[in-house]
Amino acid sequence: MVRITRRFYFSAAHRYRVDHWSDQRNQETFGPCVRTHGHNYVLEITVEGPVDPRTGMVMNLTDLKRIGNEVVSQFDHRHLNDDLPYFQNTLPTTENLARVIYHLVAPKLPKEVRLYRVRLYETEDLFADYYGEQENHRDLALLGRRYRFSAAHRLHSPELSEEENQRLFGKCHHPQGHGHDYLVYVGVYGPIDAQGRVADLAEMDQAIQRVLAPLQCRWLDQEVPAFQHQPATTENLALYLWHQLQPLRPPVVLLHIRETRNNFFEIGGKEL
Repeated sequence: MVRITRRFYFSAAHRYRVDHWSDQRNQETFGPCVRTHGHNYVLEITVEGPVDPRTGMVMNLTDLKRIGNEVVSQFDHRHLNDDLPYFQNTLPTTENLARVIYHLVAPKLPKEVRLYRVRLYETEDLFADYYGEQENHRDLALLGRRYRFSAAHRLHSPELSEEENQRLFGKCHHPQGHGHDYLVYVGVYGPIDAQGRVADLAEMDQAIQRVLAPLQCRWLDQEVPAFQHQPATTENLALYLWHQLQPLRPPVVLLHIRETRNNFFEIGGKEL
């Protein structure tokens, strides 16, 4: 089975408001999103299937482009709450919008191709994955969020000699260290609730920022105890954050760290 992905773009407005709630409760729950606002959405449609021995393709990308454009045209330059039937009784959250798009795309695909995932970016820092799965009659989705912190490190292993460290780590072994602006993508996976959310974003942000705060503007291998006896590689940093984030609910199933624009490190995945 091979997966292929096609990307699409649309712009739309929406608001978050539960009509039978008070203004105060809506404001406390959704903050400024109670007002009409908009986004430049980025949609990724991923399909999977066997490679056709005659064409060498899973699916003709021209056909996938046509299907995606047909679906996206319903949402482009629309007010999601007011113009579309899908959100008359539910909020147009990123999770709900991904779910709606999934169910619009799936029936249009050839029978030999399966829709693997719809990923929808509301902003560069927030996305939702929907896989079309249900568990105990509850829809499940992945909510992904991007965070940032800046830190220094020096790659050095106490198990190796100075010569071995220098040979292995090269310029990253410089005694004065070096630093990065780390990008951390955290994905939590769980049921979509009555408000169309996998998680309360404000609570999720607070919990993850508490984990990241001790790393911000620190020299990892000198100031963070976890790295004083092991190399402060990004692999070890990923493992450290993975274990620190495990108490979160819904559970973290994806951790992706970008150390530089060329180096990415990842633990987990939706399959877990």
